[in-house]
Amino acid sequence: MGYGVAMQTGSYRHLSAEERETLSLGLTQGQSLRTIAQILGRTPSLVSREVARNTTQAHPYRTCTAKSHPTTRAHHPQRPRKLLDPWLWQDMRRYLAEGCSPEQIAGRLRRAYS
Repeated sequence: MGYGVAMQTGSYRHLSAEERETLSLGLTQGQSLRTIAQILGRTPSLVSREVARNTTQAHPYRTCTAKSHPTTRAHHPQRPRKLLDPWLWQDMRRYLAEGCSPEQIAGRLRRAYS
């Protein structure tokens, strides 16, 4: 299960359900992340990130929860924009009129409103 899976080069591709199951079994058996990565044909860093994203102190890595986490993370609403305050907008417009760069404006607003 998962053995002989060729590593894909180029863009990142999430682990398949079969690869997650192999990862879960390998962790249960006490295999190192490097060994599991070699079995999966993936980089150790990808396997390490997968485990870190889907493991908590209370719950070890499990295939069923790891499968649902990427979907949940992908559908999180964006954080609300911080420029809801009319005073903040006014300051930003003034800085733009003065010719400040976006980075300068962000720094000034951070200092003024933090």
